[in-house]
Amino acid sequence: MRTPNYANQEKYRLLEICRDYKGIIENKKTDSCTWRGKDSAWSKIAADFNASSPSKAFRSKESLRKSYKI
Repeated sequence: MRTPNYANQEKYRLLEICRDYKGIIENKKTDSCTWRGKDSAWSKIAADFNASSPSKAFRSKESLRKSYKI
C-alpha cells in the first residue's frame, strides 16, 4: 500500500531530527563501522519521526532516507 506524500510539516520535522545526526548520516566513509552507525542513526531517526509525525503515517527508515536525500 502506498503511503501519502510528505506534507511540508513532515519534511520540516525530518530536517529537525536529522540535524542531531548530521555528522553520522552525512559521513563520507564507507567502512563497516560507519555503515553500522548510519543504520543505527536512521533507525533512531525513524523512531523519533514516527513518534512525533503530525500525519501519523508510518515512514520506514528507507523512506525517510530517500526523502532526506532529495
